Amino acid sequence: MTTRDGHMTKALYDIYEDLAKGEVGLIITGYANVVKEEQPNPGMMGIYDDSFIAEYQQLTNLVHNYDSKIIMQIAYGGTKTKYKYIKYININLLKEYTYINT
Repeated sequence: MTTRDGHMTKALYDIYEDLAKGEVGLIITGYANVVKEEQPNPGMMGIYDDSFIAEYQQLTNLVHNYDSKIIMQIAYGGTKTKYKYIKYININLLKEYTYINT
């Protein structure tokens, strides 16, 4: 339902507006990929850079106009991803996380 790179379309805005008009109290979006190079499913929403800010502000305002709430479900593709993820790992953050959770 999105553009090829995960941006919103009118059809997708219409779906969320219909949900909000129908008095759905809390809408959880379809999942959005957080890394541009991976998109495990075609048509997924994206949230991997600042180019999405304005359209998601528009979506949030649209839903709030009907007194509904909205949460974006974000996702990492895991084993379905095809990019070389190691270059994106912050080793210091990983070490800190491991230390905290052991």
